[in-house]
Amino acid sequence: MTDIVEAVAPADTIIDLTRQIDTLKQELDQANKFRIRAEKWERDFMRYSERIMQESLDRDWCEQYDQVMDEINDTLEIATIPEREEEVNYAWDETYTVTVRRYGSMTMRRGYDTDDIAQAAREENNNSDASSSEIIDAIRDGNYESGEFVDDSVELV
Repeated sequence: MTDIVEAVAPADTIIDLTRQIDTLKQELDQANKFRIRAEKWERDFMRYSERIMQESLDRDWCEQYDQVMDEINDTLEIATIPEREEEVNYAWDETYTVTVRRYGSMTMRRGYDTDDIAQAAREENNNSDASSSEIIDAIRDGNYESGEFVDDSVELV
C-alpha cells in the first residue's frame, strides 16, 4: 500500500509564509511600542519620585515622607519609590597614647646594677631637651613601640 501525498503548490506556501512574516512584524512593532511606552512611564515615575523627595527635604517633612513612601512602596507591584538619603556630618574626638623609645648610652662604673641603669635613664629622660615637634616627628616616622587608640566620643554636627 502506498501513501497518498497531496502536492502543495509552492505559491501557496510562499503566500502563507509571507503572511506569517507580516504578522510577526506587526507583533514585534507593537511590542517595541509597548516597551518604549513603559520606559517613558518609568522615567516619569522617577521624575515624580525625585521631585516629591526634594519637596519633602525643602519643607523638612522627612519623617512624613518616609512614612507615606513606605506605605506606598508596600502596595506597588513592580516599581518602588527611592528611599530618601541625606548626607550627615559628624565629628569625633580621639585620644592617642604613644610610647616613644629613645636610646642613649652612658659609661657606668664597675659594680653597677640594673637599678643604677634605670635611675640613669630616668635622669636622662628628665633632662631631655627633645621638643614636642621632635617627638611628633618620631611618631610620624614610626619610631615608637606601641600606640593605643581610644575613641572618646562621636557626635552629630
